[in-house]
Parts: sequence; C-alpha cells; structure tokens
Amino acid sequence: MQTRKKPYILNLSVLAALAVIYLHMNRVFWIYSPEPWWVSANLIECLSYFAVPVFFMISGVTLMEYRSRYVTREFFQHRLRKTVIPFLCWSILVVIYLMLTSEIQHPTIPEIITNLINTRYNDYFWFFIPLFSVYLSIPVLTAIPDESRESVFGYGVAAAFLINSLLPFAAQLCGIEWNFALTIQTVSSFMLFVLIGWWLNRHPLTQTQRTWIYVLGIAGFCVHFFGTWVMSARLGTVDSYLKGYFTPFSVLYSSAVFTFFRYMKPARAQWLAGKLSWFAPATFGIYMIHWFVLRLIFGLELFDEQSLWFRVLGPMVVFAVCTVIVRGIQRIPGIRKIVPR
Repeated sequence: MQTRKKPYILNLSVLAALAVIYLHMNRVFWIYSPEPWWVSANLIECLSYFAVPVFFMISGVTLMEYRSRYVTREFFQHRLRKTVIPFLCWSILVVIYLMLTSEIQHPTIPEIITNLINTRYNDYFWFFIPLFSVYLSIPVLTAIPDESRESVFGYGVAAAFLINSLLPFAAQLCGIEWNFALTIQTVSSFMLFVLIGWWLNRHPLTQTQRTWIYVLGIAGFCVHFFGTWVMSARLGTVDSYLKGYFTPFSVLYSSAVFTFFRYMKPARAQWLAGKLSWFAPATFGIYMIHWFVLRLIFGLELFDEQSLWFRVLGPMVVFAVCTVIVRGIQRIPGIRKIVPR
C-alpha cells in the first residue's frame, strides 16, 4: 500500500495509537497493590506514556508546513472535515449510547453542550480540546518566514521546556508555589510537543546529539517508572507526583521515542511501514471508536484485568478489532467521513 506519509511518521502514528489502547486497558494501574501485577501495570503505563506527546509531535511534522500546500482557509477546512466534524459526530453517538443505557436521562441542550466541550461523556476525547487549540495557533507560528523558523522554533522549544516543564517541576520539588503566569503563552500546553516534532524533523542531529537524547530519554523513563513505584509503595496508593505529560521526564522520554524512529535506518523504517501500512488509515478512527469497544469489554466483566495476558495481548486484539471496524466503515459511502483516513 502506498502512503504519502514519511515511513517514520506512519510507524509512529500506528504505534502511538496502539499505545493509547495499552494505557486505557491498563486501568488497574490506578489501584495500587504491592503485588507483582501492579509493577507490570506501572511498567506498561510508563512505556506507553509517549503516545499523546508523540501524536502532537506528528502534527508538528504534518501541519506546520501547510502553507506550502494550501492557504489558511483550506487548512481550517481540512481540520474541520478531518477532526472537528468527526469529534462532534462521535460525541453525539456517545450521548445517544448513554441515553439508551439510561446512564444519562433527559439532558438539556446546554447540559449536553457543556459536557461535550468538557469531554465529560467520553473522557478519552479530552485530547481533542488541546488539539483544536493547537490548530488555532499553527497559522500564527507558520507566518514566521521559513528562513527564521529553525532558530525561532528552537528558542521556543528551549524556553517552553524550561518555563513550562523544568522550572515548575523544580519548584514543586522544592515546595515552592509556581506562578503559571510566567508560562510562555505562544508555546504553552501541547504546542511544546508540536514544535519539538517540527524541530526534530527539520534539524539534522549528529550521532552524539542523538545519543544524548536517548540517554536523557531513558533517564526520564527510569525516573518515571522507579520513582512512581517507590513513592507509591511508601504512600500505599498510586502517587501521581511524577505523572503529567509536561514533566521533564515525559518530555525527554517522548522526544527520545520520536528521535529513535526519526533516525531509524531507511530500509528498516520502510520495511516496518510496509508491515503497518494496513493499520495506518484507521488510526484516527481507532481513537474515535475504542471507547465503545472497551465499554463492552469492561462491562462484560469476563476478564481478569490484573492478568498480564489481558493487559499485554488484550490491547493488540482490541487494536485489530477496531482496525477492522474502521476499515469497514471507511468503505461505506455517506458515513465514512466520520472516520477519515
């Protein structure tokens, strides 16, 4: 199957979508236990934590150069068709489902809109709200002349990481209340990952630089995994002190994962892309529908969620099932637009 995506972007898209399902099927992580099953749950949680940051990094690669393909009006038309409309359609389907199951009854229109905006009906959809904010920011940043972007965006990444990630965590570590008015608004929130993705894709890295990124990424992962393990054991419940996509550990780990695939040998990346290409057109749809599939699985209560088999093999099965469903919907005229490729 041919694709216009760079092989490493295709590979990352598929693996990040799979990692999201690993996170959502590993919900026993949030129930601490000194038993080995919780340690494995912590490992799965930390290994899969790159998924959301990498999704935003991919947006930095695929969207920050949109001006070379079409004007800003078309950019927003594409985003409306590919994300906003599917988000609204699937959110409405969630509301209908919850009404049919009597989990919500006679909601008012303002109540429905409020809960949709705040993704309270389907908490998996929280991802779309910062994504829409990113879309609104991209035209402003892409107005910067191409010859200046590398230095300007490089500064943005460094400053945003320092002020939005490193210093707030250091302040928390020292018991200091951080004033978030100091954050850099133009590159705050998930725009940090968008710029990291763009910069890593655009700026060639030496072997030494890549090695440092890998070392820091591994260190970030180890702090996240072992730190959460030790502090949770002491507390007797899950300690979320090291959680959060903007912690230095998450930023470093996610950047290392992105860099690894970015610099994978072309032949190997192309081979992997060939293996994953059947899943690639379905990744967005998988994100949209897996809530329904997991609701069914968890509702049946037939599986031991603490089982390692359930948490390791289960996500692969769900991913495959969701792919088949999405690819099927994509063949049906009229409704295929709610699961765009």
